Amino acid sequence: MSPNAAPHNHAHHRFVVQTRLMRWGKFALPVIAVGLGVAIFYLAQVEVGKNVIPIGPSTEVVPEEIDSVSMTNARFSGRDNRNRNFTVTADEARQRTSDSTIIHLKRPKADLDLTDGRLVAIHADSGIFVRSDQLLNLAGEVTLSDNRGFEFHTDSASIDLGRNTASGNAPVAGRGPSGAIVSEGFRVLDDGNRVIFTGKTSLTLTVADNGDGSQNNGAESP
Repeated sequence: MSPNAAPHNHAHHRFVVQTRLMRWGKFALPVIAVGLGVAIFYLAQVEVGKNVIPIGPSTEVVPEEIDSVSMTNARFSGRDNRNRNFTVTADEARQRTSDSTIIHLKRPKADLDLTDGRLVAIHADSGIFVRSDQLLNLAGEVTLSDNRGFEFHTDSASIDLGRNTASGNAPVAGRGPSGAIVSEGFRVLDDGNRVIFTGKTSLTLTVADNGDGSQNNGAESP
């Protein structure tokens, strides 16, 4: 064998090995890729399966029980016993599913439009509206006012929207064109034309000008 034959044979052998590796790689790489894909898919299914509850003949699906429903910017409307409109609005209303007639209100407001042109507005911090009886029970800084200049403040009041009456047993402070009054309770009857103050009452009348330069003295009634 000549000295040049050994390097030639070595190079030829390396070329043959590389050729075989390339041919093997053309077939092996796709097989490996497919195998990896199948393995990844299987692992993904196993991971998802951990969070899945199988439903079979012995599995009972119970729907989640809803205790109450609520809405924001709620609005309710109706008519009184004389077919006059009233409206009750609230920032939030919540109603239990077990009793759809009782609605709990957050910052409620009631507007009454009376036939003689009087507009009555009532608002409070919270309230309960009984739709079936058209009753509005209010609590927390209750204010009743109308467009004649009368305004009353108390901590709680019950408004009968169907009959246009109101009452309260908490201390009340009122003011109007003729003066101011403080009492331990009140009753509003006859569409607001008659107001009865109950308990200890203090009335202060506003001094009026008679037009001839004289004035009526203010009076206070215990």
